[in-house]
Amino acid sequence: MGIAVEKAVLEKYPNSFSTKRYEETEQFTSLSSQRYYFFKQLAETFQVIHDTIDTQELQHMKSLFDARPNNKTELPTYLDLL
Repeated sequence: MGIAVEKAVLEKYPNSFSTKRYEETEQFTSLSSQRYYFFKQLAETFQVIHDTIDTQELQHMKSLFDARPNNKTELPTYLDLL
């Protein structure tokens, strides 16, 4: 199904998806998906038991978050370090 969708999109937008594909890479990706994702049962719930976010430092950034004009405005990349 994905191939049919991609083909239709390429007909409408021929400059899209211009990344070159290599058969060996496609085969490896397919094998990986079959072995590790296709039959894997997804967990019913997800629970974070530990994170490494510095909540104290994050609290100092509250004024920055409050000043953000909307949720589409990108946050500064230095927040990745928290």
